[in-house]
Amino acid sequence: MKIRHLVFILLVAVVAGSLYNSQRLYHWYLAAYYQRFLGEDREKSIERARSLYRDECYEELDAYAGRMRVLYPDNSDLRRLKGFAMIKTGRESEGARMVISSLRKNEALLSVASAIEILFKEGEYADLDDIISSHGTMGDPYLQYIHGVSLYHVKKYAEAERRLAGALSAGKQDYDTLYYLGLAREKHPLDMISHWIEKVGGGGARARHGQVHLAADGLAERPDRCAS
Repeated sequence: MKIRHLVFILLVAVVAGSLYNSQRLYHWYLAAYYQRFLGEDREKSIERARSLYRDECYEELDAYAGRMRVLYPDNSDLRRLKGFAMIKTGRESEGARMVISSLRKNEALLSVASAIEILFKEGEYADLDDIISSHGTMGDPYLQYIHGVSLYHVKKYAEAERRLAGALSAGKQDYDTLYYLGLAREKHPLDMISHWIEKVGGGGARARHGQVHLAADGLAERPDRCAS
């Protein structure tokens, strides 16, 4: 039994050492080719990656940025460009997470809004709760709305109500916000919603399938909606 354990440990050590050495060899090869042979430093590599993105060469960018991240693993520009390339080549959820992970200290979450939209569309509510809780909304009404909806879906109803009320106060005065605010208050009953309806121009509550659905009857049209 002891001999078997010793053989197993030796095999694991050999495999781990081989992987470590192969990674070091790959790093050495990339450094020799790009830095010494081609004369690319970090800034030139970042600019080349940006050029590939501008030219919409997303598959090439995906591969190139992946190689450069071996040389510069902590570079946020390469991480973000790699994430955008992944999104454009069909790996939307994974790419969106990489883009968000590229946020610099004190950088607004709104700067990666497209990645937030992808996770929201795919219903990644728990992840969105963690991300927005960590980075904040800086008072942006749409991010507050996304956070509120995400909180509702992970059953944090009281927090969802506060976020959605904040989105409403900050200017996202539409049916969707009122709808989820009504659902959150139904799950976490506090005050009636009537003062919010009055604030945004009138309206009422409609009962359907046992849930409260709030209609923003008197609200101004959003810019992206066409009048019929």
